[in-house]
Amino acid sequence: MPPAPAQITKGAMSNQSISSNGKSGRQSVGFDLNSFKVSLNFGFLIENPLTSLPAYYSAWNTLTEQLPELYKAKTVREAVHQDILLTN
Repeated sequence: MPPAPAQITKGAMSNQSISSNGKSGRQSVGFDLNSFKVSLNFGFLIENPLTSLPAYYSAWNTLTEQLPELYKAKTVREAVHQDILLTN
């Protein structure tokens, strides 16, 4: 039988060791998630993402606000292909 895959456990996040769990026989790989900009709670996702883009991108914000209706009407592709051009 192949060995069990390595598990990452909450307690192992701050050290650089590999230890074995006597009960399950599984290994815990310990490393510092912060060095990879990874959150234990959110993974690679941003904890407080923007809810809208800056004013320069208002056309894109408007499009995203309309997505539920566009999806229901099956017109997302047409709306996206209207070539929303951002100018300086």
